Amino acid sequence: MKMKRNHILCLSILLAAASGMPAMAQDDATSGDGTETVVVKKKAPVVRKDKYPMMEVKGTVIDAATGLPLAGVQVQTLNDIHYTAMTNDKGEFTIKVPTFATALYVHTPQYLSQQVPVSQDGVKVKMLADRFKTMYGTSTDILADRTMTVNHTTSQSVDMDVENALGADVRAISRNGGPGYGAAMFIRGINSLNANAQPLFVVDGIVRDMMPTRNMIHYGDYNNLLLNINPDDIDKVQVLKNGTALYGAKGGNGVILITTKRGHSMATRIDANIGLGVTTVPQLPDMMNASEYRLYASEMLGTYPNINNKITPDHIGFLIDDPTSYYYNMYHNNTDWTKEVYHTAMTQNYSINVQGGDNIGMYNLSLGYTDAQSTARKNGFNRLNVRFNTDINVIRHLTTRFDMAFAKINRNVFDNGAAEDLTTAPVSSPTFLGLIKSPILSPYTYNSNGTLSNTLAPADNFLTGIDENLTLGNPTALLANGDAINKNRVENTQFYAVIAPTYEFSKSLKLTETFNYTLDRISQRYYRPINGMPTFLIEGLGRVQNMSKSAFAKQTSIMSDTRLQWTKQFGAHFLDIYGGFRYTSFAYDTNDPTGQYSTGGSDKQPNISANMTYTEATGVDDTWKSASWYANVDYNYRNRYFVNATLTAETSSRFGENSEGLGLFGVKWGIFPSIQLGWNMTNESWFPKNSFVNYLLLRAGYDISGNDDISNYAARTSFTVGTYLNRANYAQLTNIGNDKITYEKTGKFNVGFQSYLFDNRIGLSFDFYKNHTSNLLTLKTFDNPVAGINNYWSNGGSLDNTGFEVALSGKPVVTKNFNVELGASLGHYSNKIKSLPNDTKMWLDG
Repeated sequence: MKMKRNHILCLSILLAAASGMPAMAQDDATSGDGTETVVVKKKAPVVRKDKYPMMEVKGTVIDAATGLPLAGVQVQTLNDIHYTAMTNDKGEFTIKVPTFATALYVHTPQYLSQQVPVSQDGVKVKMLADRFKTMYGTSTDILADRTMTVNHTTSQSVDMDVENALGADVRAISRNGGPGYGAAMFIRGINSLNANAQPLFVVDGIVRDMMPTRNMIHYGDYNNLLLNINPDDIDKVQVLKNGTALYGAKGGNGVILITTKRGHSMATRIDANIGLGVTTVPQLPDMMNASEYRLYASEMLGTYPNINNKITPDHIGFLIDDPTSYYYNMYHNNTDWTKEVYHTAMTQNYSINVQGGDNIGMYNLSLGYTDAQSTARKNGFNRLNVRFNTDINVIRHLTTRFDMAFAKINRNVFDNGAAEDLTTAPVSSPTFLGLIKSPILSPYTYNSNGTLSNTLAPADNFLTGIDENLTLGNPTALLANGDAINKNRVENTQFYAVIAPTYEFSKSLKLTETFNYTLDRISQRYYRPINGMPTFLIEGLGRVQNMSKSAFAKQTSIMSDTRLQWTKQFGAHFLDIYGGFRYTSFAYDTNDPTGQYSTGGSDKQPNISANMTYTEATGVDDTWKSASWYANVDYNYRNRYFVNATLTAETSSRFGENSEGLGLFGVKWGIFPSIQLGWNMTNESWFPKNSFVNYLLLRAGYDISGNDDISNYAARTSFTVGTYLNRANYAQLTNIGNDKITYEKTGKFNVGFQSYLFDNRIGLSFDFYKNHTSNLLTLKTFDNPVAGINNYWSNGGSLDNTGFEVALSGKPVVTKNFNVELGASLGHYSNKIKSLPNDTKMWLDG
């Protein structure tokens, strides 16, 4: 008889036979008939026992546009990924959740995520396409903030997108009509009179100094550091209006958080964008034509004192109407000078973005080039951007974020607008000259036979017989002779690197160290040419021809942020606690030489030379540092009740050793607390579960933050070294120090609500706020001036800022192929100065 081998797989524990014989497990056994049997042992599966009492929640998920069920939609408890489910082909799901769960989080690609309250009567979710603006996140935000997602944009800098999308949340005032200059931004009014009143910018967790008070050598020019970031590289922008105590003495004016794109999918994805745009000439004021100007000028001459003693009508060429006169062609033109300085401009934008990765790491690589010309001729910029963001799994429990970015911007720039003081130099702005230049003149000279030549005309002189300084340059010649790489040019280079390793001690506890190094290099060149521009008499100095300036500035910034974070779910209670130490160091230096020729200059040699008649040089060498300890606690009970508490202690090198604050470790620390409360009413068991009110969150809070963005020398007595009349060196007292000055402190009270109605088709939010700023940094006057200085910095005033904000959004058309979303927002605030150091007098710096 042939032997048989049977393989038996044991799937359960064998019980003893009814005869009472013990059950035996054998590795090898032989049956009575001689057949050999092999028994393989396997452990019984572990049956998970629910830690908490559970309940089943059933529901359906459909497409809001078509009404069809959606399969494969992920459903989980809000703020807890341990309890999940997925919809079937009919869009149905059943999820088992703890009895204390009050809300679900529903999400799937190509649709907006939603938070849905739990209901024993069943849950019905209508998903909206992700072409609409984001409404819900994975957690509940109780701050009065607004978030903007950047998908596809044609802007040159992100502040233009902020101005367009968040107009009632951020007041943006354009700095210049040219491309790339951006806007000055203010959140909830003005909280400072003399310190910087603009918000703090934080890019990917890195505190940035935007250098808002640094001077540019072309008037009307501004160095917008946000231009270094390609808007196509930005994922989202979050505006924090309250709860900014985490940023201590830098958060008093609000905070704008910019998050750049990162890799999220292992599948390689390539996005390429090409944008072309045309900008037409701006609407300009109507100016006089030649005949109107000639009449106006002749009438004005009659009002000039003692005009008959200075000149006769026969000597004023522009009044001679004889066609055979030498001056006739010279002064009988009808030139529209605005056409000489303005034109239709082109903008080009190219970008490519690649993201992907594997189990080791994820990456996002982008490359962009922008060329944006201004409608003001010979003005504009081009930009090259490279950004590389990575998230790497180094070893078990150790991950790191490593980011690098490089930007190079070249700008052609001339003076723009009217100078503050017209007595120190001739008018050198082409756009200003285009409005005030006489239309009777021509940009080009005439030949002896009366025909127009190709030679650019010099500065006009038809009124110099009355006053030698009554002359204006030729804007066409100014643009032609002042346009070159080594003449009127600004180059900005930025290098940025971040490394942020994170070690996970457990699922609840992790330690992160974020280190950043940023280098900004700004090279400026200025040149006012000889040809086409008048000479100019500067009192005490002499008559000058051309002018050359240069400025080379460099700023390095280092930030280190060490943070320990502990996150834990205790049944119905959720805690997220983190704290750490943040250190920032900034160093800025610049060298600014200037030179002018009285005679002998040449437009072909615009560089500053020792041979120049008048030379001078200035410079700045600033270093400032700050350090802060911070702690933050987020508490959540059943996704109904929320508490956020923050405490930050910060010290800064900008303030004196006797300033107000807590004395510790040999320095003074400012203390900045915050408490914010939230109540999600829709997650209450008694709240009606219907399509009328999908979400209703009430919020209130109070926090204190500060402002330390003032001169590095405000607390110190300082001198300036210079040259008097280009002949003698001197040292001049420029500031009398006050080592008691401290941060401005702004207390912010906020109360409001956020709601979504009618199947999330309508969104409505409202916030009322009242800010009170104390310790205002102001200039207090001396009774008796010291060395010509009659004021000094002090904390001597206060102001209030009261206002409200309303935002309404709607989705009136929701279909499969066509959607419409409308939005409107309204903001109003009132600033009131409550007190000043001198009671009735106030000095404003700048």
